[in-house]
Amino acid sequence: MHLVESFALNTGLKIGEPYIYEKFVPLPFEEKYISFQPFGKYDARKYDYWEEVLEILMPALVKNNIRVIQLGLPDEKLIYGCHNMRGKTDFNQAAYIIKNSLLHFGIDSFGVHFASGYDKKIVALYCNMLPSNSGPYWSKKDDVILLEPEREGKNRCSYAPVEDPKTINTIKPEDIAKSVCKLLDISLDFPYRTIHIGQDFHVRKIELIPAMFIENWKQLGVDSVIVRMDQYFHEENLVHQLKRCKCSIITDKPINIKILKTFKDKINEFVFFVDEETPPSYFQMLKATGITYYLVSYLSEEELNKIKLDYIDVGGIIRKDKPKLEDIKELEGKDLSKIYYKSSSFSIFQDGIYCSNVFANDNQSVKSVRGLSPAPIVDDPDFWDQSDSYLLLERTE
Repeated sequence: MHLVESFALNTGLKIGEPYIYEKFVPLPFEEKYISFQPFGKYDARKYDYWEEVLEILMPALVKNNIRVIQLGLPDEKLIYGCHNMRGKTDFNQAAYIIKNSLLHFGIDSFGVHFASGYDKKIVALYCNMLPSNSGPYWSKKDDVILLEPEREGKNRCSYAPVEDPKTINTIKPEDIAKSVCKLLDISLDFPYRTIHIGQDFHVRKIELIPAMFIENWKQLGVDSVIVRMDQYFHEENLVHQLKRCKCSIITDKPINIKILKTFKDKINEFVFFVDEETPPSYFQMLKATGITYYLVSYLSEEELNKIKLDYIDVGGIIRKDKPKLEDIKELEGKDLSKIYYKSSSFSIFQDGIYCSNVFANDNQSVKSVRGLSPAPIVDDPDFWDQSDSYLLLERTE
């Protein structure tokens, strides 16, 4: 039973056509637009891949002179490419924007029901509730596309405000973009299908290989930079970068404690990769600085057990296995020549930006960290080290 029908049954009232009082909202452009509400109250409904959806969708919208207006609360993440109306409208002003849009898309929230009342085209994501319970009640069937996770076997609707893992994230970004274009009756050129999304793909990271330091870090769209001292150890360039912005540091060699003390407030996180050659005494000094640090190791269980006692007073060691091609089950039996990738982790090395940490001739640098087309994978063990940050796609043409 739909919630509207449940309310009518419990109150003894008939279901009528909704009326919403709208208030005019001036917009700084005259182009047509679609309204977008990506987030809502419940964590289970927070889709992590909206950035990727907009990257796929934007070329088609730009070609047809269609803008995207993002609605929501002021502290919600602004999705790149959208006109920002977060926190700038009340319900009545949001109603005005939705009423005058070509289409509304986003998660199951008030915007979907406003759009349904206005008989607008709708693309909406459902996860912790079924569309039959809370879908757009007043819409025509042909005007809506409602996307939800595949529900096979025990994968049933949770009706929970928090899900772990979030089922909404199993909805493929290209399916959302294609649905929007279908209802707008515009073409979309994206000949790929998602086959794997790494667990960290939703987090954009900029990793600096400190053969240099970067001045224009704000243009990269991140709040801080990850300095990979484990790939190129250069304390002077680390100091230059810490003077410019907050940093997370990854290293496998001791860094001068004086540097760490001086820039303690600029260090978000400190990760040290431990091996048999690492001096445990260093961490007594590091601990005294008050900096939050993590000890990580790629050693085998047997090798790690030999040195654990040396670290008993300074912290536990997190053992990790390096990701490998064989770990990605979705690639079993696939023709790797048809597999492409997009990365949310970018490496800055010398004067180039790279989508992975493999600086080979067949892995060309890119001009931007946004709006990139899928690139062929690089079948190299170092490439798969960062697979948690990859979206893997199979070319369909």
